[in-house]
Parts: sequence; C-alpha cells; structure tokens
Amino acid sequence: MQFGIEIDVAAFEERVDSEFVLNQWSNWSPPPPNHSTAFAIEEDVVEVRVYASEGGPKLVAAIELLSPANKDRPESQFAFVSKCESFLHRGIGLVMVDIVTSRCENMHGQLMRRLGDDDGAPVESALCVTAYRPMPQSGPSRLDVWTMPLELGDPLPQTPLWLRGGIMVPLRLEDSYHQACVDHRIV
Repeated sequence: MQFGIEIDVAAFEERVDSEFVLNQWSNWSPPPPNHSTAFAIEEDVVEVRVYASEGGPKLVAAIELLSPANKDRPESQFAFVSKCESFLHRGIGLVMVDIVTSRCENMHGQLMRRLGDDDGAPVESALCVTAYRPMPQSGPSRLDVWTMPLELGDPLPQTPLWLRGGIMVPLRLEDSYHQACVDHRIV
C-alpha cells in the first residue's frame, strides 16, 4: 500500500520501435559512473495495486525533482529517501534532481547511507543531479551512480536515465528547463 507518495516524472514500459530509439540516441553515451557498489535488487516484490481498468503500465524509470518540502523535516526526508530506495530495490532506474537552495540536506548521501554505502559517491555541492542504475547480475547485483554537482547560473547537465532492462535514455535537463520556461512565458 502507498500513502501519498508520488513520482515527479515516470517512464512506463510500452512497445516502442527499438531501432528508432537506438538511432535517435546512439550518438551519446554517458561517462563511466562516479561510483559502483554491491546492491540487492528484490525480484519478488509484494504489494497491492488497484487499477480502474485491467492491465496497466509497468514502471521502468523515475525522475524525482526535490522540493523544499522533501527536505523540511526529518519525516519528509525519510519518506523521500524511502521512496527512492524502493524504486532502486525494484530495479527501477532513478534520476534525483536537487536544485533546492533553501535547505542544505544531502538526500543522495542519506539514500546511500540507507543502502549501506556510507561513502558512496560523495557530492561536494548542495545542488546536484544524481542518476542511479540498479544492475541485476548472476552474482551480487550492483548499483551504478552518476553524480553531477550544480552551480547557480550554470546550464543543467545531460544525464543518463536508465530504464529497467538496461536501456539508457539521455535526459537533457537544460533543454527541458528551457522548454518549460518558454511554455510558461518565463524570461
């Protein structure tokens, strides 16, 4: 059961033309991860979901945009980190975008500590974008992490968004930000 926890942006598994996807993004590949750690992916998840119609989409990736409310109280931080941890344990790729300047809590650090990796990919800046790729393997699974510190006034980075199943989509955050400003008539 879930209580009031939502994904900011999600990618669902749908039938797509894989050749189109590969051709469109084949000219970009992410740099090596900043950090890689042993990680357990839970293949058998027990949960209850109720849908209004039969079937339904399957979650394959999530983008979490932090807000001041995610960082304002220990309970809010715990809930946010729990949600992110749940995605990763289910093998769902995650990108966490932290552009909150009014609170300095490091949510990536809290998530890595919760996963048992106290020094995993430390971030020097309070503002950052972090991409996570849970990797199931025949032996111990692992979690690859890409951290990109942000500076006010600098363009937002391009980051990998790893879809469940190992497909990578480049997430062009600056392009998305620019389009949102144009759509909302923000100078």
